[in-house]
Formats: sequence, structure tokens, C-alpha cells
Amino acid sequence: MVAQYSDFKPFFADYKNSGAVYRPSSGSQVVEGHAILLVGYDNVDKFWIARNSWGPGFAQDGNFKALPGDYLSGVADRVGVPLEKLLLDNLDAVKDLDKPLAGKRLAVCPLGVSPPAQAVAPTPGPAPAPAPAPAVARAPAKATPSESRAAQLRSLLGFKAAVDKQGTLAWSAETGANAGYCDFHGVTCNTQGNVFKISLFQAKLGGRLPPASVLEGLTALRTIDLHTNGIIGTLPSDWGTLAQLEIIKIVVNPGITGPLPRSWAGLARLKVLDLRSNKLTGTLSPSFGAAWRAMEELDLDTNGFTGQLPKEWTGMGRLKRLHLYTNKLTGTLSPDWSTAWPSMEDLDLGINGFTGPLPTEWVKMTRLKRLYLQ
Repeated sequence: MVAQYSDFKPFFADYKNSGAVYRPSSGSQVVEGHAILLVGYDNVDKFWIARNSWGPGFAQDGNFKALPGDYLSGVADRVGVPLEKLLLDNLDAVKDLDKPLAGKRLAVCPLGVSPPAQAVAPTPGPAPAPAPAPAVARAPAKATPSESRAAQLRSLLGFKAAVDKQGTLAWSAETGANAGYCDFHGVTCNTQGNVFKISLFQAKLGGRLPPASVLEGLTALRTIDLHTNGIIGTLPSDWGTLAQLEIIKIVVNPGITGPLPRSWAGLARLKVLDLRSNKLTGTLSPSFGAAWRAMEELDLDTNGFTGQLPKEWTGMGRLKRLHLYTNKLTGTLSPDWSTAWPSMEDLDLGINGFTGPLPTEWVKMTRLKRLYLQ
């Protein structure tokens, strides 16, 4: 329940304000209480995305934007912590945003730091005995199933907070509890209730890809597929630490710019990388050749990559499909590719700036079914 001000309805009655961020004017008065549903938070421009109960004719299909005036937002702003992180770090304490926070303790941790476990106060006792011989170091205790489920839910809600600025995903802490996140739209779990795939095709997303720290609770995650959405920004360089990933498809998101990070060489298990139809630029790192030994399908079509295709890419000996169509690549076609890529079936190098002859050695690519060199 929130306070509704006298200028709230007139503000959104003006069609020009349907997508604007509402803030009560200085002369407005509280006229009544009003129930809404908070569905998102924009941590860049710092406003709430809320869903009204007045139907799709209100504001933007029933959703509206408003500057925060609540206690949690004030705490997040004061300590310099993103609001979504403050919420995720306090899922146990703040289960209902509509309930008062009086008497609750909040964990306030900077980015990259998780709340510490509750410490047990020591009990006074006799003087300590002489120190024993050094013990053999033990491996960290494995997370219990309940701890793992809680970590996975935190990661999924953090992912939603980053990429779902329109509030289209009906993911919540309540419905995701006790592995309920396995029923989230676009989420697939294995038989142990661990998330191994996030696939959101044409989901009307519109945020930025989160840092790797947000996904650290998804230790079984193997596939991220965000085909045809409105993702913007750059590819997070620290995703190179998500070494368990095998398939990444971030296709037709023209708001994605910048380079293909060299740090992604850390994705040693990657089998499929599909980054078609974005606005990526820069050169292609030679380090990928030795790092991506498991790569089978690499698709970088319709971007703005420049420079030469690194000779080190001959290290990707399992390649079956390589699509570099419509970029700004230059240089000659290497005869070494014939022996380096014995499994190659689909090679598309069209609409680039390659020069020189077609190597006769390529006749050794006996599995090649499609060669495109327009």
C-alpha cells in the first residue's frame, strides 16, 4: 500500500507522460492509499517500475515509473549499494516490501561481498589449553540443498533485476522458494533442482547483462540464451570466470556494443557461442584459439569486427560451423585451416574484406557442406 497524491492521476492522464518517471509535485496532497505491485527497479536512473490495478490503459500497459521514496531505497542510496543487491542480501529479512521494516536488521555489503554467516557468541570458559599441532586444512563445507536453492534463487532474481527493466518476467522470491524457480518462465532445472539453462526468446527484456557475481549461485548453469530482446550495454568481461558455461546465445540485441572481451578465453568448456546481429566491434583475440578447444559452433555474423582472423584460431580443432558473415575482417584465407578444422561443415566468410586466392589445400576439408565467400 502506498500513498496516492492528488497529481498522480492527472500526471498519467497526459499521454506524453505515459513513459515518464512520476514524482509528487510540491503542492500535491495525499488523497488516499493505493495498492500496487513493484515489478522492477532501474538502478541506473534509480526509479521503481510498478504495476497498477487499473488495467492496461493506464500509463504503459498498466505499468508506471516512480522515483523511490521508501526506506530501502534511501539506505541503498546512502551506502552506495545497488538496490537490487540490498534486496537480494536481505531476502530472509525483507519478504514483503509492503510490510513495515521496524525492528529488522539489514545486511549492507558492497558489490562482490556476500553477507557473513551469523556468528555465535563465545561462551566464557577456562584458560585455553596449549595449542595443538597444526591440523590438516579441510575443504570448505559443501552447501546444503536448502542453501544451494536459496543461492540459486538470489542469482535468478539478481539476473531479472539486471535484464528485465520492463517487469515482464513473473519471477519472485515467493514463487521461487523451495526450488519453485524451476517453474520460472525460461528456466530449466535438472533432476536435482539445479538451474542448468536460462532461455528467454523474445521476452521483451531491456536491461544490461549482469556481472558474473550475480550468477555465482548458479553453479550448474550451462546455457544462457537471450535471443531477440532489447539488451543493451557491453558483454561483461568477468563472464570469463563462468567456466562451467557451454552455450551462450545473445542474438539480435542491437543495443549490445563494444568488443568480444579477451577474458572470455576463460570459458574453456564453451561449445556454442552465437553473437549474431549485435553491434560488436574491435578485433578478435588470438587467445581464443588455444582456449576454446571445445568450440563447435562460433557465429559472429552481422557485427562490426575488424582486423584479421588470427592464425591461432587453428587451435579450435572441433569447429563444425564458423560464421563471420557481414563484418569488416581483412587478410588472406589460410591454407592451414584445411588441416586445423577437419570437422568443418559450414564456413561462412561472406561480406568481408578478405583478399587473395582460395587455397587449394581446402580440398582436404572433406566434411565441408557449405562454403560462402560472397
